[in-house]
Amino acid sequence: MPYGFQTKALPIYLTDHQATMTQVSFAGMLSLPWLLKPIWGPLVDRYGTRRRWIAGLQIPLALTQLVAAFMMETIPLAGLFGILFVMNLLASTQDVAVDGLAVDLLEGASLGTGNAAQVVGFKVGMLFAGGALVVLTPTWGWAGAFVAMAAATSLGLIALWPDWGVKRRPGAGIGDSDTRNHPPGFHAIGVAILSVVRSRAGLALILFIATYKLGESMSDVMWKPFLQRSLQLSGTTVATWDSTWGMAFSITGSLAGGFLASRVGTLRSVTWCLVSRLLPATFVALSGYLLVGTPSGPVWVGGGTDGTSAWLIGVTCAEEFTGGALTTATFALMMSTVDRQIGATHFTALAAVEVAGKAPGGLLAGPIVDRVGFGATFLVALGLAAIAFVSLAYLRRVMNASASHGSTVAT
Repeated sequence: MPYGFQTKALPIYLTDHQATMTQVSFAGMLSLPWLLKPIWGPLVDRYGTRRRWIAGLQIPLALTQLVAAFMMETIPLAGLFGILFVMNLLASTQDVAVDGLAVDLLEGASLGTGNAAQVVGFKVGMLFAGGALVVLTPTWGWAGAFVAMAAATSLGLIALWPDWGVKRRPGAGIGDSDTRNHPPGFHAIGVAILSVVRSRAGLALILFIATYKLGESMSDVMWKPFLQRSLQLSGTTVATWDSTWGMAFSITGSLAGGFLASRVGTLRSVTWCLVSRLLPATFVALSGYLLVGTPSGPVWVGGGTDGTSAWLIGVTCAEEFTGGALTTATFALMMSTVDRQIGATHFTALAAVEVAGKAPGGLLAGPIVDRVGFGATFLVALGLAAIAFVSLAYLRRVMNASASHGSTVAT
C-alpha cells in the first residue's frame, strides 16, 4: 500500500497542490529503499524466519500510517515525504521476506501462477491505497485515507496469526522455519551473488530487467498529470480511470501473464507480453499529440467529450493490462533463475535492478515535460521502449546458448 500511494495517489495529491512536473517526477526518489534493499536483504536470509520478518514489520508500518493521518493537515511537504520514505523503508524490507518465502515455495509450473498471485496481491494493495482511497478523499480527506490504510495494514496480521508460537520441524512450516537446512553466511551470500554478476547469462538477464520498463516508467509517471493539467480532469476522475479501473485491468493482465508463463514458459511469455505492450505505448504517444498537439491547439478533439473520454479510458486500461502481464511474466523469469539457498537476497537484488531501471525514465520525465510538453515526452518514452527489444534479443540468444550447453541463467 505505501508503494501504491506513492506511485498512484501522490502524483494526484501533488498536482492538486500546484506542484511542478519536476517536483512530481522527483517524488519518485521515495522509492530509494526499494532500490537499496539488497544491502540489508542478506539479513533476512541469515537471521530469523520469513514469518517473523513479515509480522514484525507489519505493526510499525501501521503505526507510521497513523502518524501520517494525525499530521496530514499541518505537515509540510518535506515532512510528508519523510513519513512516506519511512513507510517505503519498512514495506521494502518486508518485501524481501515475502519474496524469499515465494522462492522457497515456488518452482516449475507454479512459478507463473505463484508470481501472478503475488503480483495481484501487491496490486490489490495499490488499488486500495492509490485508487479507492483517493476517490473517497473528497469525503474522508487525505488524513482519513491514511487511517484506512493503517486499518487495512493491521488486518494483514490476521493472515499470520494462526500457529504463532508453535514449533515445527525444519521445512515443515510455511514461513515459520527455514526450508534451508543451513542458512548461508554473509561471505557465502556475497560469493553467490558475484558469481551471477560475473556470468554472461546473469549479465544478460540484468540488462533486460534494467531496460524492459524504461520507456513505460517515463510515460506512466506523467500520464495522470497529463490528464489533470492538460485536459483539466479532476483528481477523483483520474483516480477512477487510472488507479481504479486501470488497476483492475492491471490485475487481470497480471493473471494473464502468470497463466501464459505457466503454459508457454517464462522467456516466451515475456517476449509475447513485451510485443503486446508496444501498442498502448504508441496510443499514449498519440494521445499527447492528438489531444494537446501543436502550439496552436489540439489536432483532434475525439469527436467531443464522450469520444475523448472513451479513448483515454481505453488507452489507460490497455496500458495497464499489458504492463501487468509483462511484469508478472518477467518476475516469473527472474524467479526461475534464483539460487534458492540465497533466495531472498538473490531475488531482491534482481528486483532492485528492476526498480533502478525504471528510475531514470521517471526522474527525467518531469523536467522534459516542463521544457517541451507532454506530447514530446511521450514520444521520447516510446523511443526508449524500443531498447527493451534489443536487450531481450540478447537475453534470448544467451539463454538459448546456455541451454544448449546444459546450464542455466543462474550459473
